[in-house]
Amino acid sequence: MGRLKQVATGSLMIALVVAGSILLTKDSVADHTTDNLAGQIVTAGELKNTSNVQDSPNVQIISFSNQNETEVTQANLLEANPLMKNQYPKVNEFVAQYYSALAKGDKQEIGNLVEQLDDSLSAHLENNQKFVEEYRNITVYSKKGQEAGSLVAYVYYEMKIRNIDTLVPGMDTLYLRQNEDCTYYIANGDEQSEAYVAKEAKEEDVCSLLEEVQKKYNAALKMDETLRAEIEDLQTAYTK
Repeated sequence: MGRLKQVATGSLMIALVVAGSILLTKDSVADHTTDNLAGQIVTAGELKNTSNVQDSPNVQIISFSNQNETEVTQANLLEANPLMKNQYPKVNEFVAQYYSALAKGDKQEIGNLVEQLDDSLSAHLENNQKFVEEYRNITVYSKKGQEAGSLVAYVYYEMKIRNIDTLVPGMDTLYLRQNEDCTYYIANGDEQSEAYVAKEAKEEDVCSLLEEVQKKYNAALKMDETLRAEIEDLQTAYTK
C-alpha cells in the first residue's frame, strides 16, 4: 500500500488520498432487433450495423461528429456524478469520528478507520497531537467512487492550532469504501484509486471547490502574521 498523500489546500493540510477508477461501459445495441429498439433515441456511433433499424419509424438515429459525441459524453458524466454536499449522514458521522481521532493523535482509533496505518500516517498523528487542537466546521462534499457504495469525499474543515485564534481552512480528499456491514473505512494507497481521484480533481465542480478553499486559506494567512509564522513551523515539522 502507498503512503499518505497531501491533496488540497496548503502543505500543512494532511490528506489520505485514495481513489478508484470507474469503468464506464456502454451496452451495445448492435444486436438488438427493431422491436427492442422501438421508441429509443440512439447515436449512430452506438450501432455497428444499422441496417436492421434504418426503416423503423420507432427508432431515431442521431449522428454526431467524434468531437461532439465526446463533448456530450463528458457533459453526461458530470451530470451523472455531481458533487454533493453533506448528502450522506453516515459518511458525515464517519468523517467527524476520523477528524476527532486525528486531532487527538489517536493511533488506535485511526487504525480502526483506515485500511492501513503505516509509518507515515503514524508520524503525522504524532505531529497533530503536538500542534492541532481540533477540526471545526466540517463539511463533506462527495462524488461516487468506483465500487458500489464507495465515495470520493472532499472534506472541508477549519483547523484550530494550539495557542492560535485564527482558524486555518483546509480540504482533504478521502476515498471511502464500505465493509461488509456497510460501515466505512478510508482506503489509502490504491494506485488505481489515486488515478481516479486525480482525474476527478480536474472536473469543473471540484476545481471550483478547491479554488474557493485556497482563497480562504490564503486570506487567513494574510490577516494573521502569527498564524503565518506558525504555519511555517508546522510545515517544517510535517515534512521531516
